[in-house]
Amino acid sequence: MSRRIEKINELLQQELSKLILIEEKNLSPNCIITVMEVETAEDLKTAKVWASVLDGVKKSTQSEKIIKKLQHLSFQFQKELSRKLTLKFIPKLTFKLDTTGERAQKIDKILNEIK
Repeated sequence: MSRRIEKINELLQQELSKLILIEEKNLSPNCIITVMEVETAEDLKTAKVWASVLDGVKKSTQSEKIIKKLQHLSFQFQKELSRKLTLKFIPKLTFKLDTTGERAQKIDKILNEIK
């Protein structure tokens, strides 16, 4: 991955985090949404946004619903990004649920049980 793409990924991650923070209360009042990573394609046309959803209720269906809501808002996010950033292309955003935190907790639990 080129240094330019890395910088764009970091910039998109920061700006999307700010935009999602504004919308967070409308999406689900009892959850915290974190943008974990952004993977922008080399041609800058598309970007995968890996988001983690933490809420009091540990239901993956709730997390999936929130990701679908984020996907529904993706065009609005793209418009805001085009106002804030000076990029030739604002990539089309695709939101994905990041489950690495959940997997890490399961592994940690298994390791603790072994001890």
